[in-house]
Amino acid sequence: MTAFAEDEAKPASEKSDAKPAQEQRNRGGFSPERALQRYKDAGVTGEALTKIEAIIKDTSEKIKALPSNLTEEQRKEKRGELTRAQRESINKLLTPEQLEKMKSQRPEGQGGRRGGGGGEKKD
Repeated sequence: MTAFAEDEAKPASEKSDAKPAQEQRNRGGFSPERALQRYKDAGVTGEALTKIEAIIKDTSEKIKALPSNLTEEQRKEKRGELTRAQRESINKLLTPEQLEKMKSQRPEGQGGRRGGGGGEKKD
């Protein structure tokens, strides 16, 4: 049996390219796990990390609970409000050094907002 055939015979959870369902759903989007890891990477530990985890979880649940009758624009606006409030709450728990590390971890061109913007419009 070839390696490919062996991999195909395994259940999806055991396949070498299998990813957790949550990770697949959040590809390119918000992931509470990735967000928490960024804080760990910035040196946040102990009680502050526990509080941050609770804030992230709460925000994630609030986003999931947004009414389905909202337009995409309304959903986007509400998500923005919730994530801004989350960031403000978390930033109060961080030391200046941790805040600086978090800023330096952002991909270049991302000032904390997905999708960029801010540049001049071209006609």
